[in-house]
This record gives sequence, C-alpha cells and structure tokens, in this order.
Amino acid sequence: MYKRQLLHICRIKNITDITENQEQQLNKLRNHTMHHSMLLFGQAHNLKEAKDNFKSLEKQLNAFIKLLPKEYRQGFSSDINKLNGRDERKYLNKFYLELTNVGVHIKESN
Repeated sequence: MYKRQLLHICRIKNITDITENQEQQLNKLRNHTMHHSMLLFGQAHNLKEAKDNFKSLEKQLNAFIKLLPKEYRQGFSSDINKLNGRDERKYLNKFYLELTNVGVHIKESN
C-alpha cells in the first residue's frame, strides 16, 4: 500500500508524467508479480481468455516502461530480447514480446 501511495503522490505532484490509468496498470502489475501470478496467461482457461489477458498485460508493461528511468530501459529491452531467444536460448515459443518504439506487444508465433 505504501508504494502505491508514493506513486500516487509522485503523479499528483508532477514528479512523474504517468497518467492515472497508467498508475492503475502499474498497481495491477505489481499485485500480479507480488502474488506470483503467471503474468502471460493470468487466470486464463483457454486461448481466448489468454489473448484477452495479453491486452491488459501490454498496458501494464507499457506503463512500467514509461516509469523506468531512461538508463534502465535499455536493460529491460535486452531482457525482452533474451526471452524471445535473440543471442541466447529461446524461452517463449508459442508467444513472444514485440518491442517497438510504441511499446510492448504480445504476438503469437505462426
């Protein structure tokens, strides 16, 4: 709760330029990671529910990227590339994260 309040105060005082919606997305991401939820699939029971979760997770990850200090964004991008198997072992096979200048998108491999 304390960290959520701190982020809220930073947003209200214009210390950070995230929106209220992005603040809410960050809170959801934080709750999922703190509760060790499976981020990619959430509570999905089928592929349609999983893809619905992807949209929500994309918003959360993009809010997270926006909040990261610029010097940390490069490392985050590098970690996404590692998950996708660039330069190292591929961890995601059926789905992958696409990182563009617009943000993160979850894609399905053909």
